[in-house]
Amino acid sequence: MALIIAIVLGGLVGALVESGKRGLIRSWGDAAELPPLVKVFMIIVLVGIPLVNAGTIGNYVITALATVGAFTVARWSVASVIVLWRRRS
Repeated sequence: MALIIAIVLGGLVGALVESGKRGLIRSWGDAAELPPLVKVFMIIVLVGIPLVNAGTIGNYVITALATVGAFTVARWSVASVIVLWRRRS
């Protein structure tokens, strides 16, 4: 169950970060710089969630890799969709 939570939250943060950096979230003033709350949320999810759910070093490594992997895949996916959408328009 902890692995599923880590993957879902990692993907959520990845999609949020990439959407903001690509200019889809208009309330972010500067797209190149993440807002402080997003940075804190990203650190909590990428470090804290695996740390809380891991009982051993091995479980921490597995959960952290799954979280970072989901974060990366979500960022690539959002970036690809945005690029394709802008080409189409």
